[in-house]
Amino acid sequence: MLSQRSLGQTFMFRMSVDWLSFRVQLAGTTQAAAFKERFEGYGVSWVQAHNAGPGNAAKDFSVRVQDLETFAAVKSIVSQIDAWKEVQAPARIDGIEISFDATPREPDPEGLEMMTLRLMRQALPPIIYSNARIVGADRRERPLLSAQRCALSSDSTLYIGDWARMNSIPAEGLGIRAYKKITDNKKLLPEAQHRARIEAVISGQELDRYGLSDLDSLDGFQFERLTSLFRFATPMPGRLAALYAEHGHPGHLYYRQRGVDETAPACIINHLGRRDSRGRWRSKSKVLSIEPALTEVARDQLRKLTGRFNAGCSVSMPLSKNSRR
Repeated sequence: MLSQRSLGQTFMFRMSVDWLSFRVQLAGTTQAAAFKERFEGYGVSWVQAHNAGPGNAAKDFSVRVQDLETFAAVKSIVSQIDAWKEVQAPARIDGIEISFDATPREPDPEGLEMMTLRLMRQALPPIIYSNARIVGADRRERPLLSAQRCALSSDSTLYIGDWARMNSIPAEGLGIRAYKKITDNKKLLPEAQHRARIEAVISGQELDRYGLSDLDSLDGFQFERLTSLFRFATPMPGRLAALYAEHGHPGHLYYRQRGVDETAPACIINHLGRRDSRGRWRSKSKVLSIEPALTEVARDQLRKLTGRFNAGCSVSMPLSKNSRR
């Protein structure tokens, strides 16, 4: 297993705000399509109207902005929306996606595959009873806990959490996915940009857990608060077999019959051995130990994201030439 230093010599790591979704109440009505068209130049990729009336016009919208670099950029976009239709109340966050990328310093398809599988196998998010599954290129979902053992593949996407299909927001408020990113907007990326990626999406009531509410909660936000979303773990040799031998209740038998051994993903192993000798819940399975190198790299990248996001000024961009609608 590569050390933290060796990881840095082999891969370039980066934590980013992949997208932010916020909800705004406007004084005037407009259509979602017109809203999106007007602000596409600011990175707005998706707009959803709530309680639309005749002609699909509305005043209440969720707005998603891609690839945000700074808090100043967020404020700039909201200011432009306010100048257009007048924002009636403080905009509130309704979803955010943080991505953690590992890009080989030199093109290395084999190393990229191994890192992708490592993210899948070692990811240990704070979601315990989840429908972890693999989705392949054929879009078929294959539960990791199934009668027939489901093998991980770097050509598939690992989903952890109860994901809704609509707009990539998890239904339960928190979702993790890991995959090999070689395309963007359905276009193949240059090989130098191919990377292993793990994403964490926070929405709904989970936002409050991490101190995210209105947009101003991002002003000076410490992204290190999200460390629990980017933990990685490996099983301690022999511990799982010992657990199976010590405890023969049906719950453990279920996992054993489905081939859950030391090669299984940490998110599955984490279902087992969660109570201590006094019956209290542990933060992770006693079978697992935190993998320090990758976990510390992620923590360090969260610190760097805090510095970048809270520094610098947004670039002033002209409004679209479209007329007021």
